[in-house]
Amino acid sequence: MENFDHKSLENDIVEFLTQKILTDYDFAQEAYAALCNTGWIKKDNKSGDPATFFSWRYAAGIISKIRKNFDSMNYMDFYCSGNEGVVSDLALEYFAEIGWEPISAERADKERDRIAADFRSAPNPATSGTPGIYGGSSS
Repeated sequence: MENFDHKSLENDIVEFLTQKILTDYDFAQEAYAALCNTGWIKKDNKSGDPATFFSWRYAAGIISKIRKNFDSMNYMDFYCSGNEGVVSDLALEYFAEIGWEPISAERADKERDRIAADFRSAPNPATSGTPGIYGGSSS
């Protein structure tokens, strides 16, 4: 399986949608909302790579970093600003143009369940004997 870069959606947004986000505040808001609570996947994903999800705060950070040089916004200007999880027709169109599509709600639920299971099964650094800031030992 190909190595999947979870930052690739973020990179594509910065590379291809910066001008639109800078010049159209309404689109910036729609792009933020579309990134929240929505799984995104490359349209040509043939290898079953996992979907990309962003927290509301992280999504707000992506959009505000782009706009910051333009109008000194910070992530709080978008965070919890409304319509989180709504993928507008305009956002869908622009994200499709850069090769991304939202996944179905059913697949999103399965992806979230898989991520949660992976998290629960991961060793706890505080108790696994991993040296470092948690204490523990290397043996």
